[in-house]
Amino acid sequence: MSILLKPSFLKLSFLKLSFLKLSQCPMMLMGTIILLGSLSPSYGEQGMAEKPVISAPEGGIPQMTPAQHAAKEALITSLLQLKTLRASFKQYTGNDAPKSGQLYLMRPGKLKMHIIQPREELLIVKNNWLVHHIPLMDETTHLPLNDTPARIFLEADDALKKRLEKAQILVGEKQTQLILQYQAEGLTGRLIMTFHAQTHQLEKWHVTDNNGNHTIVILSDAQQNTPIDANEFVFIHEQ
Repeated sequence: MSILLKPSFLKLSFLKLSFLKLSQCPMMLMGTIILLGSLSPSYGEQGMAEKPVISAPEGGIPQMTPAQHAAKEALITSLLQLKTLRASFKQYTGNDAPKSGQLYLMRPGKLKMHIIQPREELLIVKNNWLVHHIPLMDETTHLPLNDTPARIFLEADDALKKRLEKAQILVGEKQTQLILQYQAEGLTGRLIMTFHAQTHQLEKWHVTDNNGNHTIVILSDAQQNTPIDANEFVFIHEQ
């Protein structure tokens, strides 16, 4: 069964890109992409030990210092050099059970999140659609990619650079955060991307929509700019 849905009717995970619902995409979205959000975060007994802490000062971000400006420029350069990424991920969305799986990204334009636990799901970009497939239910839904935060991760260099130059930055000893505002279907949201302060490796992203729904995706065992078979991004589903 294949369903075409508007974002307001879709509650997925990257987006829900996080990378859809990482953003129900963000980063996914990005969160069911790169995964969008659902209610305020709740992590359960096991998840509490891994609860991510992402914060920004009250009242907004102050004007950048020279050190912050230099850190931002270095981070943008590193992001533009990022062409592929594969990693394990754990996703937290509202009161849902945490999801875990494998992420594959190839810039520009290709994204796949294979959710393994607690049930198999697939979130993949195909022909400017963010496709969410649940094998157990034989259910497939489609969301326009441009209506999700996942598109931010997949933009070509020129578009991504312009977007990142508008981002706010928080520089810490161990982590650096880029904070971006995004707009989809007339609604605004916030995407926080967290990077290792020295290596600039993407560690997690956090998508919040204007209703206060959250999706957080944490990456581990990440490999950047290593070859990924193009077949990883092929999705064929017989209707």
